[in-house]
Amino acid sequence: MKFSCFLAVLLAVSTGTPDVLANAPDVDPASDPDHFGPPDKILFWTPEQQVAGYRNIDKIMPTRAIIADGTALELPEALGE
Repeated sequence: MKFSCFLAVLLAVSTGTPDVLANAPDVDPASDPDHFGPPDKILFWTPEQQVAGYRNIDKIMPTRAIIADGTALELPEALGE
């Protein structure tokens, strides 16, 4: 559940309009740890916590690498093909 909430927030932020992204607060990456919000309150992070937290999500939430097996599957060009 937490992961799906994170994905929804990440999609909302990453697909935001340019003026929303331009209004994001300027947080120095060196001070990111000072701005980390509580992981269980990700939907209520302040703008400063969002800037610092999203670019450091691997330090806040459990993550893992998923290795591709080298066999790519072709995607259909349209639904139903």
